[in-house]
Amino acid sequence: MEVKSSRAVEAPTASAVKSDRNRFDAFLRAVPPDGSIAFLREHHMSAPFGPDELGDLRRFCGSSAIPENEFRDRRLERRRRQLLKRTVKFLDCVAQYTDTGQDSKIGVPGIWEEEEPRKLDHAVYLLHRLSDRVVRAYEEFVDAARTRLEP
Repeated sequence: MEVKSSRAVEAPTASAVKSDRNRFDAFLRAVPPDGSIAFLREHHMSAPFGPDELGDLRRFCGSSAIPENEFRDRRLERRRRQLLKRTVKFLDCVAQYTDTGQDSKIGVPGIWEEEEPRKLDHAVYLLHRLSDRVVRAYEEFVDAARTRLEP
């Protein structure tokens, strides 16, 4: 038996589209493609990195609970939440498998290379896999927003 939704799909109002365009512009200023996202695309997670490299992602997570940052378009909001979920998972993995060295850089502990090479390989694998998922979710969200919000 097929169950149909009782909600009618309404066309977005001009004010809703404008509001979402403004939110999307603010999102791109906060998480530009040439910031943390570019870093994730290019960086090999076995190498240490500066704490600011993930700053865009941390700010995105910190501001995501604010209702004003939610999109009125359900599809865009679903994509934004998917990006948030993947970003939180990645940052949790960073917290679990890295530490801060004397040079203030973040990285997988170098001692694992000799003492726990399997743990090192696993950590680097997870960091890469999760960072790829963040990048993919970002690209899908940006593509969807540009398509749905084009003037």
